[in-house]
Amino acid sequence: MLRPIPALRPPQTPGPRPRRRRRGRRGPSARPRRPPRRTPKRSRRLRRVAGRRPRAVPRHPPGGVPETTARPTPADDGAEPAHEAHAPQAPAYREPSRPGPARGTGPVFAAVDVGANSTHLLVARVADRLEPLIDESALLGLGAAVYAGELIPPDVADAIAGALRTYLARAAEAGAQATVVLGTEPFRRAANAARVVTRIVEETGVPFHVLRHEEEGLLTLLGATRGRPLDADVVVADIGGGSSEIVVAGPGRRPVTCGLRLGSAHASARHVEHDPPSPGELLAIQLEASEILATAPDARPDRIVLVGGTASNLLKVAPRDGDEDGRITRDRLAAIVSLLIAESADVIAEAHAIRVQRARILGAGAAIVDAILDRYGLEEAVATDEGIREGAVIARARAGAAWRDALPRIVGGV
Repeated sequence: MLRPIPALRPPQTPGPRPRRRRRGRRGPSARPRRPPRRTPKRSRRLRRVAGRRPRAVPRHPPGGVPETTARPTPADDGAEPAHEAHAPQAPAYREPSRPGPARGTGPVFAAVDVGANSTHLLVARVADRLEPLIDESALLGLGAAVYAGELIPPDVADAIAGALRTYLARAAEAGAQATVVLGTEPFRRAANAARVVTRIVEETGVPFHVLRHEEEGLLTLLGATRGRPLDADVVVADIGGGSSEIVVAGPGRRPVTCGLRLGSAHASARHVEHDPPSPGELLAIQLEASEILATAPDARPDRIVLVGGTASNLLKVAPRDGDEDGRITRDRLAAIVSLLIAESADVIAEAHAIRVQRARILGAGAAIVDAILDRYGLEEAVATDEGIREGAVIARARAGAAWRDALPRIVGGV
């Protein structure tokens, strides 16, 4: 049963105000004294932030995405849609990470994940464990562009091709034997995805793999487990910008995967109109997420593992109560939401060293995480940085260029 985060619970309506007794009347004929009127209690977390909540001001959803869009007809497929509102600026790369000193031996592989929120590069040495050498990303506005017009605009395609050329060069400098390039939900949804992929392959000379939901889920599981056997029943959830992958797995059982059109950026575009978001907006996302998650595979897991940028950035804004070991508990999640509805995205980004674009959609991510906890009946989840890119590196190292065909066998041994 859905249990709203305390900070998102709708306020109670106070009862009628009692009539004041006229002064001066005493004795048996006087009306009995009424008990003092009590106002509804507010959440302790809301009381702490109420005094510093800035006034919410309307804003456009991330990337200027309208609430509803119509899929173009085949005749419009070649047309260039109006996309000035979400045209990407120069790629905002993180400070490039340099290859660290060699601490082990083993082959080096790379993976690039072109997703809705970011384009992310991982270069890692594969030995007994993965040794990351480069890990960096850029926000290119792909998800916002696709959700606005169901097409990948030319300028966004240019930005993707440029970022891939840069990342392929960086991987080669680090000694990568091969780089796996992956496309996720935006490429599954965009009507002109095949044309853009063909162009990117011609310009870079590297295969571009548009993953099916099942493949994305299996790579996520492989990365989250680091290729090791499972010792308990788990649900692995990768909350992306446009979709979420849910994987149910356990010792000796074949994993069950499910792709859902439930993402933090897409949900924010549909429901959030203010900065900071209002409790009602996040509650609407939580309710919608609960309905969508009802179609996810049933399970009674021992633990939930959250992967991807949504989970890792939620941990960055979580209160530091000691060694939490990457756990997102109900209490921590409630504290995170109280902060996100009290401060603007600019303030959150500056205080916690995350990008403003990411801060704007964290509230939606928190609401989705809470719905996942409700769906599987647990009070906490564990967040990890390992996911689809780590899975792609492991799969490429184990099965070579035919890793997609071998993926069920590779993950079946987890």
